[in-house]
Order: sequence, then C-alpha cells, then structure tokens
Amino acid sequence: DVDGRPMIWVQMALTEVAKLTPSLAVRNTWLAQDATLRSSDEANRQGLCFVYDLRGVGLKNVSFNPRYLSTAIRGATSHPMHISRVWMVDAPAVFWAAWKVGQGFLPAHVREVVHFIDTGARDTPECFAPICQASELPPYLGGDERVGGSYSEWMFKQ
Repeated sequence: DVDGRPMIWVQMALTEVAKLTPSLAVRNTWLAQDATLRSSDEANRQGLCFVYDLRGVGLKNVSFNPRYLSTAIRGATSHPMHISRVWMVDAPAVFWAAWKVGQGFLPAHVREVVHFIDTGARDTPECFAPICQASELPPYLGGDERVGGSYSEWMFKQ
C-alpha cells in the first residue's frame, strides 16, 4: 500500500458466500495472511492491508446468517496477525449501514484501521492513489501482472 504494507486484495463480487462454509472462509483468510506475512520480517512489523473491492457486490456475495457471521468474526479476531489497515472500496449502501450499526461492537483499534473510499468511474489508476501506486494494483485494475495468476498456485508456493 502507500505506506509499504503488504496487501491482500479481495474482489468480493467473485465470492459466493452461500457456497462457502464458515470454517473454509476463515481458513482461506488465515492462509492468505500467513503466506503474505511470510514474505518478510518487515511485513510482520508493518501489518497487513486488506482491500475489499465491493464494486458489483450483491446479495449472493454476503451472508446474514448469524451462525456464519459469528464464526467469521470469531475466526477473524482470533488469528495472531497484525492488520494495520482495511479498505472498503466502492461499498454499497448496505455496507455503510452495516458499518454504522456494527462498529459499536468492535474494539477502537479495529474501528481505527477501517477506511471507506469511492473510486468513481475508475477511469484512471489515480483513483486508487490513497491505497497504493498504480503498479501495485491487481491486474484486473490495470496493475502489474506479477501479482496476477493463480491464487492457489501462489499460495502453495508460499
């Protein structure tokens, strides 16, 4: 990101939550965190930057199942990692509403790292400048192909 943190960029419109078990979602997130933080000691010190691209997200991409949400929250908050920033990119109104309701249940240190950004038309990479340099964007947004390719192949190599 702009401060040198390693990023995990999640294109949420491609995620169909109903097809995932809560434990699979948590395990996948933990593996991504571990593989990313493994890159260097500096990455561990700086912490991770999660970027959730919410453009195009609809009901199939979210869950309101209390069991699922409870498992995901417990799993996300029990992993020994350092998340230093979370970006919610182009969040639909329902995410804003959920954040306004749910943020009161989160510790202050979690609330402080969450940021929302509206990128507008996405006609130039500069709309992502608060998050990262254009070369660090994922390939689907015009970034360098070195971060593209098969996620599972990258994960297993780590």
